[in-house]
Amino acid sequence: MRGGDIGISTTKRSINSDRVSEVRSAVHSKMQGRKRFYESVTVANIKDVSGMEDARVAVSSGVDGGSGGVRLGGGSISPDAYREWYTVLLDGRKLSTPAKNSLLIPSRGLAEAIRNEWDYQDGFVEPSSMPFTSLCYTAIDQVEGEKGWTRDSIMRYLRNDTLCYPEGGGEEGKVIRRMQEERWGKVLAWAESEAGLGAKPHMETGISGMGGLKHPDSLTERATDRLEGMDAWSLAAMQSLTREGKSFLLALALMEDVVTVEEACEAGRVEEDFNIEQWGLVEGGHDFDILNNRIGVRAGWMYKEWIREGRK
Repeated sequence: MRGGDIGISTTKRSINSDRVSEVRSAVHSKMQGRKRFYESVTVANIKDVSGMEDARVAVSSGVDGGSGGVRLGGGSISPDAYREWYTVLLDGRKLSTPAKNSLLIPSRGLAEAIRNEWDYQDGFVEPSSMPFTSLCYTAIDQVEGEKGWTRDSIMRYLRNDTLCYPEGGGEEGKVIRRMQEERWGKVLAWAESEAGLGAKPHMETGISGMGGLKHPDSLTERATDRLEGMDAWSLAAMQSLTREGKSFLLALALMEDVVTVEEACEAGRVEEDFNIEQWGLVEGGHDFDILNNRIGVRAGWMYKEWIREGRK
């Protein structure tokens, strides 16, 4: 490790998803509960930080596998797709990812958000309270070197998409079905349109079987194309939003500004909200779930917006 760096290495690193998960889990365990070990947190443009030759080289390749340069995490991050690159400094030392890659951030707004997360830590460091830091770590350490694996993991949600399983019969079922139609209708109509995926998603009222939902081939192809067009930063947002809502269609609709954050949260919580209406809210349970879901969805959406603003 060079003096003045926090775990930054100029060595090319390619770590598979399992290894990255292990590293991140280990770092989380190590950091959680650790006393704050720094005083100041600042943001710097990488061009203004001395000793950033490793970062300059790391972003010198083309987009998504372009030739030349050194690739971070086994993939390629391009300086050409974004206007400026930033990093976060703890007491003047450059912050790095759990996999020891340079923390390079393609948006001033996102860099400031990460700075605020680290500065907010009072007494002890709590990684779970830093969603923007986590998303950047994921983009650099995992997604950038495992784009194919990431796309496949996201596509699995489409084959079992929550929005494609409307409630069946019965009195309760009718109430839930109306809530689903109200909250899912905009997304499903968009998916069927030419602006969306150009075909009607396959719907099931029961279990779809081992192969998952039998969506039209044209819809699946368009969905795949959408993911192919995303770089590591956008894929990290898409992956996070898909997991939060348990729906590919809902996540893509939020990525493309078809629905608002509030609409996305409501669409992803139909059955939970029905149960709360029927049986009441359990304090310390339902309220925490709702809050955590809203934090996760809003963080993914804000991250996506900052990444978009950083592009040329």
